[in-house]
Amino acid sequence: MKLLPRHWVLGLVVVSFVGFGSGLLVGSKRYWGYAFSIPSSATTAAEFASLDRFSRYTESSEVLEVVVSGPEFFQRVASRANWRSGDSPSGRFAAALIDRGLSPVSTESVPANLPTLIHTALDDAGLLEPRTGNYGMGWGFIATGTSVDDNPLIAAAISNGPVSNDHHPYYEAVFERWPSGEWRLVRFQRYYYDIAGLEGAGVLVGIEDGIQFATLAFFGWCAFIGAWILVALASRVLLPTKQFEEQGM
Repeated sequence: MKLLPRHWVLGLVVVSFVGFGSGLLVGSKRYWGYAFSIPSSATTAAEFASLDRFSRYTESSEVLEVVVSGPEFFQRVASRANWRSGDSPSGRFAAALIDRGLSPVSTESVPANLPTLIHTALDDAGLLEPRTGNYGMGWGFIATGTSVDDNPLIAAAISNGPVSNDHHPYYEAVFERWPSGEWRLVRFQRYYYDIAGLEGAGVLVGIEDGIQFATLAFFGWCAFIGAWILVALASRVLLPTKQFEEQGM
């Protein structure tokens, strides 16, 4: 009796590779906030039917200050967009707005207190992660306009400082003012990027998770094969009941 068929050995190899691949995806999700590809800013930009203002703000001594605004600045920001995993996402929101054929019609800045109001609202909702230390590295972009239902919109693309060594969360949030006058968060997404040349750290996390998943899959399959062997061996020592019945016993 062949206790370990060849296709089961092949199955052992396959489940190990599947386990490793699954671990890579889990590692990517855990480190970058996504498994396959960078979440698209197009879903954020799709909330806008028209664009009024676009401003950048930065953090200085824990104070959020609007520093530059207008259509020309908006075009410069969009031109620097990149879609490489792990790189700074600073131009992606503006580029997604341009892809919708939108550009700010006003050169004026958004209200000076708007960055603080947005950060406070998101923080109170538990959506902003705690930072590691007082780095003063927060920045963001704020756009105002209207929705397809002609309701006022405020959108923010935010980097609020590192949550670990050179590992930064990036947020996109859209608030819509309903006819009742209440501002509601209608879209939110978050993922991460690295600076200071640590972009390979996410790969290491994925490999680590991949090895763990592959190990679990390997031993799980071995346990299954072992159980099958035990059952096969046990069945060989059973009395030949059918033959006894055929002899009238």
